[in-house]
Amino acid sequence: MRLREIMMNGKYGPLYDHLHRLDQRGIREWHATFSEIERILGDKLPPSARRHIQWWANTKTHHNAEAWMSLDWNTHSTNIAGETVSFAKDH
Repeated sequence: MRLREIMMNGKYGPLYDHLHRLDQRGIREWHATFSEIERILGDKLPPSARRHIQWWANTKTHHNAEAWMSLDWNTHSTNIAGETVSFAKDH
């Protein structure tokens, strides 16, 4: 199964789709609140996303990170206390 199909069927598929749409519009940076990401997902982030900065790490072993890394996006600024994260397109 292709990665896109896997992502579309998973919890983080809507985030993958959102970043893909940003890509198509030529947007290379996106700053979001955790609440905004939850609206996109249609579901709550896991509690660890609000407690551990590592949840937002650019590590392909984290299923959630595949949603952005598979599209060449990376997190580059995460503020746990402020519940915000910034993503940037690699290339």
